[in-house]
Parts: sequence; structure tokens; C-alpha cells
Amino acid sequence: MLDGKVIAITRDEESARDFINKIESKNGKAIALPTITLIPKNSDVIFKFLDLLKNKKHDYALFMSGNAVNIIFDIFDEAKKINAIVSTLNNIQVVAVGPHTKEALQKHSVTVAMMPKKYSSYGIIELFINEDVKNKKIVIPRSSAATNYLAKSLADLGMIVDELQIYDVKPAKHGKWHEFVQALVTGKIDCIIFTSASSVNSFFELTICYEKQEYLIEILNSINVVAIGPFTNNVLIEHGVDAVVADEHTLDGTLEVVVKLLGK
Repeated sequence: MLDGKVIAITRDEESARDFINKIESKNGKAIALPTITLIPKNSDVIFKFLDLLKNKKHDYALFMSGNAVNIIFDIFDEAKKINAIVSTLNNIQVVAVGPHTKEALQKHSVTVAMMPKKYSSYGIIELFINEDVKNKKIVIPRSSAATNYLAKSLADLGMIVDELQIYDVKPAKHGKWHEFVQALVTGKIDCIIFTSASSVNSFFELTICYEKQEYLIEILNSINVVAIGPFTNNVLIEHGVDAVVADEHTLDGTLEVVVKLLGK
């Protein structure tokens, strides 16, 4: 049980709702702390995704987050072109990085053909490394904040890779930050879960408005910090923060870590 323990997660309340409920069911308290805001590119960029699929006849479409799925389908739905994107995707191999992304695709009647055992870029590479993918074409709609690691690794396997940046990531400025930092520095936060590399960078960009970064790092290293996956952990390391990485790169995976670290 998590009696009285306070766990913060770098998600907005809506996307963290299931996680919050599970924490509360274990008698803990969860704080949703939005750290990033997603800014979709203009609709012409989103429509380019369909044009790429039709004109280049990709073998695979890879979705690295539910965010990418939702942004694409919101735009196509608004333009009343939802049937066009669904039918095009269902004529190729669609790959989802993990169960949340798979669920988002299935909600839009898209069949997911492949999903890695490890829900990360590393898992995607492991998924394709044993496949005959030389000269196969893959398109990846994703954030402008994404690194080129995945695209380069897939290209090294012989794939022809198109990455399409469909949204930007900005720090989420809101009224909760001052209250949260005060709770952090006064020892009222037992654990923080970072859910993306972008959330780490935004966290530091926003919290240094209230406390010195050196002091924040010292505090973070005195409590339990959990990274949802290796890329998130790498950014925490760059900032000088020690974290525990979930074996399963999902919110359920991080919950298991939290229970092990804090549970009685």
C-alpha cells in the first residue's frame, strides 16, 4: 500500500486519470503536473501524411505516441476526410509503439499489425531487426522534439525512412508550478514520475523560475524519481538526476516501480 505517499506525474489530469485512480486505490495521493503543451502543425502538414502514404506507397506507418494518432485523426475528422486516412492505413502495416498508442489507433478503426515487446524506440529496432526490411519504406509522424536516433537506426537496417513532424512541444505554463515547487522543497512530494524526455526539459525550464537548479537537483536526488523509459532517463542523467527506469515503459510499469519503492 502507499499510505499517505504523494506521487507526482508529469501528465495532465485527463491523460493520467487511470494512473491517479490506481494510486488512490492504494491509499496514495497522485498529483497531475502538466509539463508540456502540444502544438499541432497547420493542417497542410497533417494532410501531407496522407499524401506521403499514397504517393510513396509506404510499407509501414509507425506511431510513437497516442498524441500523434489523436492529432492526425482530429484534423482529418474536422476536414471530413477520416475515411480516406483509415482506408489508406488499413492497406499497409501499421506499427504502434505500445498499448496506449495501439488503443488510440483501434478507436479509429485502424488495424495494428505490429507492436514491440519493449515499448520504446529500442523495442521498435528489436522488432524490425529480425525482419526482412531492406528497402522497405516507413513513415513516422511525430513531434519536432524527437531525436533522430530511431530514424537513423531504421535507416541503418536498410529501411527508407520518412519522418514527418506534425506537432511541436512547448513548456506548459500554468498556476500549479509555484505551489508544486513549494511542496517539493518542503518535503511533501515522495516520488516524481517523468513520462517523456520533453517533460524533463520542460520541468527544469519552468521550475528554475522558482528555485535554483542546483537545489532542485539536490532535492530530486533525495526522493524517488522514476523514468518511464531509457530516453527519459538519459535526459534526467544529463540534468544530474538519478532515477529508476520502469522495466515496462508504460504507466502501469511505472506504477509497479512506485509500489516497490514506496509500498508498505
